Amino acid sequence: MKTNKLGLVMAAMLIAGYSQTGFGQSDRILVLQQTSGYARVAQDGQFNAGNYTFKMVCNSNFVPEKDQLPEFFNKNPSNASDPEKKAYTTKEIANGIYEHTRKLVFTQSFSGTFVVSAIGQGSTKLPIEFYSISLKNSSGNEILKNSTFKNDEGWKADGGAISYKKKPANPDYAAMYYFNGNAEDSSGHEIHLTASNVTYGKGRNNEPNSAAVFNGNNSQLKINDNIFGGLDKFTASFWVKFDSFRGQPNEWSTLIGGKASLMADKNRIVFFADNYASQGQKMTGYHIFNTGKWYKIELIKDSSQFMIAVDDKVVVDSWDRPDKPDGKIDSNSEYFGYFGVGNGGYTLDGSIDDILISNKAKVFQPPTITSISPSANPVDEWKSLSVTVVATGSGKLNYKWYRNNKVISGATSAVYTVAEVDETHGGKYKVEVSNSAGVKMSSVITITINPDTDNDGLLDYEEIDLGSNIYKTDTDDDGLGDYQEYHEYNTNLTNPDTDGDCLDDGDEVANGFNPLVKDASSDGELFINKAVGLEFFTLKPNRYQLQYSSDLSIWENANSPFTGVGGYSKIYRDVDSNTKYWRLKILN
Repeated sequence: MKTNKLGLVMAAMLIAGYSQTGFGQSDRILVLQQTSGYARVAQDGQFNAGNYTFKMVCNSNFVPEKDQLPEFFNKNPSNASDPEKKAYTTKEIANGIYEHTRKLVFTQSFSGTFVVSAIGQGSTKLPIEFYSISLKNSSGNEILKNSTFKNDEGWKADGGAISYKKKPANPDYAAMYYFNGNAEDSSGHEIHLTASNVTYGKGRNNEPNSAAVFNGNNSQLKINDNIFGGLDKFTASFWVKFDSFRGQPNEWSTLIGGKASLMADKNRIVFFADNYASQGQKMTGYHIFNTGKWYKIELIKDSSQFMIAVDDKVVVDSWDRPDKPDGKIDSNSEYFGYFGVGNGGYTLDGSIDDILISNKAKVFQPPTITSISPSANPVDEWKSLSVTVVATGSGKLNYKWYRNNKVISGATSAVYTVAEVDETHGGKYKVEVSNSAGVKMSSVITITINPDTDNDGLLDYEEIDLGSNIYKTDTDDDGLGDYQEYHEYNTNLTNPDTDGDCLDDGDEVANGFNPLVKDASSDGELFINKAVGLEFFTLKPNRYQLQYSSDLSIWENANSPFTGVGGYSKIYRDVDSNTKYWRLKILN
C-alpha cells in the first residue's frame, strides 16, 4: 500500500485549492529557469475569435508582470489585434501557491505564440514552478496542449529554460481522481483506478472528458489499493449524476461497491456495512434524488463513527440496528459505480466526478451568528424593510425567521424582506440558523414602525407636526385629503379655504381654479360694463338665476335658471328704469 507516503513533511495545502482549481491534477510540475534578462514559457497555437478564460496555477504572484499576462507573439496575420484583457485576479489557494485568472475576448482569429513571461525582477522570483496553464473557450474546451504537464508535449522556453519535476505527494489525500479523460490518481500516491467499460463525458462544471460515465450494466472503476481499510479516518467525497434508477430488483445504484457498499435509490442512500450479510447492519439516510442533477456525496469515517452527507448536509450518522455490532468498511470495498459481488445489476447508470479521498474526517461546524440588523429602525409605514443575519457554519445553512415568537411563513433565507410595511410588521425579531451540525438562535431585535393611523399617506408624526388629525383623512373637510393638500397642492390642512376667497379648496380644484389665489366669493360675482353688458363668474356645481330690480326690493327673473360654467360669462341687456339693479342668485 502506498498510503505510507501520507507522512511526507511539506507545507499544508488547502483542501479547497485541490478541489476547485485543478491544482494537482497531474503528477508533474513545469519549472521555468532564467538564463537571461527574462524568461518565458510559450506554446504555438491557433486562437479563434471568441471568449476565453486564462487560468494559471504556480508558486509566484507575478508582480509586476501580471498586468501583461498572457501575451501573444508571432501573430499571423501580423496585424491581428491582441485580445481584449479583462480584470486580472490572483488568489492564494495554498501556502505560497497562487491561482491567476483573466477573461480574454478575441475579436479576430489568428495563429501565433501564447506566452507567459517573467523578467525576474521585483516580487517575481525565478525559477517559477507551474502546476497548470490553461486557456479554455466559452464551451469549456481546453485550447492549449498539455495544460497540466503530463508529458513534454506543447511547451517550449523562450529566453529561459524549462524542465519538469515530479510533484510531491499531497499529504492531505490518500487519492484524488479528476477524470481528465482517464482514471489516474492526482494525489501523487499513484493509486490509479482500473476502468472497465467506462467512458468520459461532461462533468459537473460542463467540461468535456471530466467525469466517468457508467452504462448501468458492466461499467466499473476498480480500486487497486486498500484505500478505505487502511485509514482510521477518511472523507470519501465525490459528485454523482443519475441518468436512471434501473437496478434490479430495488432500483439500487452502486456508488461504492464491495463487501461494504454505499448505494442509493430515488429516496435513500444506504451504507451496507461489512457485517450486513451476517448482522444486517446498515446506515440509512433519506434524500430525494432526481435524474439529471449533480449531487455531492460524502462518506465520512472518524475512527468507529460513520456518517453520510448529501450536498454538505448530514443525512444519517447512526446505525439502523443499535442492537448489533457497529459496521466497518474494509479492503473488500474495491469498486466505484459497480457492486462487484453477487448481482451486477446494481451498476450505476450515470456519471461520477471528482473523487477525493481525504485522510481526515470532515468536521461539520455548527452555525455561528455574527450579526442581525435591519435596513432601518424605526421604519416608516409603506416603506420597505430588510432584516439581515450574517452567519457561518459548515455546509448549507438553513434559516427560520420569527416575529413576536411566531414563525414567519416563507422567511427562509439570510435576508427577510417586506416590500411595504404596516403596523403589523413591528415587533421583536429573531432568526434560527441551522445546519447538519447544530442550531443557533440569534439575539432579539425590536423593530418599530412609524404608523399612518388613518392610512391617508401621511405618517402620524408628520400630521402631528402639521396640526392635522391622525384619525381623519380630510381634517378640514374641504374635499381634499390631507396627503393631497400637503404633497400636491400645498394648501392648509386645517383651513378649508386657504386663499380666503370664500371658495373651499376642494371646490376650486374641482373647477380648475388655484386654491392658493383668491378668485371669487362663494356667491359668484357680477359686473356691469357700460350699462349694457353683464359679466359674471359662476361655478359648475351651482345653479344660478339672473334677476333685475328698479328699487332693490322687488326682483324679477331676467331669464331661466342656468348651471354655472366654471368661469366668466357675459350677456347684454337693455338698460332702462326697470333694470337699474342686477343680481346673480344661487339657487342651490
